[in-house]
Amino acid sequence: MTGNRHPPLLVAWAVVVVVGLGWGLGSYALVDQDEGRNAEVAREMAESNDYVLPHLNGLPYIDKPVLSFAAGAGAMELLGPTELAARTVPFLSTLATALLVGWVGARWYGRAAGWVAGIAAAAAPLPLAFSRIVILDSLLALLVTSALLAFHTAIEARAARRPERFWTLIAWAAVGLGVLTKGPVALAVPLMVAAPYALWRRASWAVWNPMGPLLAAVIIAPWVWFMEARLPGYLKYVAITETWQRISSDELQRTQPWWYFLVIAGVGFFPWWPLALSRRRLDAGIDPRRVFSFLWLLVPLVFFSISRSKLPQYILPLMPAIALLLASRWVSGFSLPRRTAVISLAGWGVLGIAMAGAGAGALRESRVPPALLDVLPVPALLMAALCLVSIIGAVAALRRENGPWLIATLSLPLVAIPVVLFPVIEVMAELRSERALVKLVRTELPDETEVLGLESWRPSVSFYLQQPVPILSANGEELRSNYILRTYDEWVDVDGTLRPAPALTSGLDSCNQPTVYLVHARRPDLQQALDEAGLEKIWTGPKLHAYFCDPAVPVTDTGEDPAAIPGETAS
Repeated sequence: MTGNRHPPLLVAWAVVVVVGLGWGLGSYALVDQDEGRNAEVAREMAESNDYVLPHLNGLPYIDKPVLSFAAGAGAMELLGPTELAARTVPFLSTLATALLVGWVGARWYGRAAGWVAGIAAAAAPLPLAFSRIVILDSLLALLVTSALLAFHTAIEARAARRPERFWTLIAWAAVGLGVLTKGPVALAVPLMVAAPYALWRRASWAVWNPMGPLLAAVIIAPWVWFMEARLPGYLKYVAITETWQRISSDELQRTQPWWYFLVIAGVGFFPWWPLALSRRRLDAGIDPRRVFSFLWLLVPLVFFSISRSKLPQYILPLMPAIALLLASRWVSGFSLPRRTAVISLAGWGVLGIAMAGAGAGALRESRVPPALLDVLPVPALLMAALCLVSIIGAVAALRRENGPWLIATLSLPLVAIPVVLFPVIEVMAELRSERALVKLVRTELPDETEVLGLESWRPSVSFYLQQPVPILSANGEELRSNYILRTYDEWVDVDGTLRPAPALTSGLDSCNQPTVYLVHARRPDLQQALDEAGLEKIWTGPKLHAYFCDPAVPVTDTGEDPAAIPGETAS
């Protein structure tokens, strides 16, 4: 199974993987909250040409650094403010990560292994999902991967008494760009892997050469200085709230049990981790490349597990380690891991049974939305059939010791998901987006209609309206920005995009212009107040209800301020 050749099947399958990942990328709605928020920040950046200070709904958004938003804004400059443009950066980042991992896998273990590593790095649930979502972590994963692989090259060069400075600088440049993408985590993850490995290889200078940190500082410092100048207190907010409290406290309300990432890794790195972590021959000796890959996988996994804040995408940068460990099995003399492959086959069996049950109507009595149930049967049954084909093909590949066929058959269900389940993805996205609501406002209501969020707001509303939406809010938490929540008094303005909640009264009583009020579905108190005021409900969605205030229709005076009615604040 050694590979100095390019196996035709793996080359062709890599093309299939790319097509699958990109299938219908711009054809379904942006999903709130994350997609709508990140896309709207990029859209406002492209519109204002302010590529330094991100804005969300017209207000500073400093909860995340600038680089990913700037890249998304650049895509929108070229392609327009569309779903395709919004998703271009994560998609291309995933492909670039797979190409990089494949190239390194080929250098380490041979060409065939390189194709295996590249395919695995892209065709797994976590990279597949986040390549199709407008989120920062795909770009972060690319930069962390670049930093770690450059550090490894520098360390090995120094251990062999060869020049290493170039690769050290490349690694630290990637760290600097990673910090501008998602903050200090881009510094922590590469160093917690590279530093102990360099110590073991007696080549620590390859990591700590002062020229490297200096280069990273040169990349990061100008933007940080500019942000502190425009928003005094920025450094304190980033260092304490967005970094330390994320790790050490429940402040950001993203707590999960310690074993959370073990489950996420088990699902997110499937079906490759059983093969990648399978036992090798005892006489194989210690391979420094595998040691580095295991450090890459295990040390950050422990770090994220003890952190109090946990989200699935945090461990996305660990997938390349699994891909490289998998590639290491393609060295001459090692057989396919049949016993551990059974775990992967069993996983596809479980998915196939679940899909068959969903296609046969097992979810009819559940709380699944009817619109989703209507489109689910055929795609679900097709996925069940593909899982069966995958199992049969993988068993045949194991019997024949045919590695390329095993890779292709095991990844078949994953590659098929964006294509076969696209009708389901489309409906799910529409249910979690406000694209249809904005279309109704644009096509059915007067052009001068104003849209206001009544203690409610969804970022896709602003994105599809192509303008910020004023929010009538008591504390600004509708924006889900920790910074705005803590500095609400600085930004609230009766004429701005963040307005005090009592400002609703005059607008509702007079209704001087056509106005749409957005109310959260979980605020029946506000819905009742608007109903009693005589406003017409024009939209009922899973998250938002919309009421239309028409100047031609008299408004009933309820004697109450709807915005001041006690009740649970929408989140």
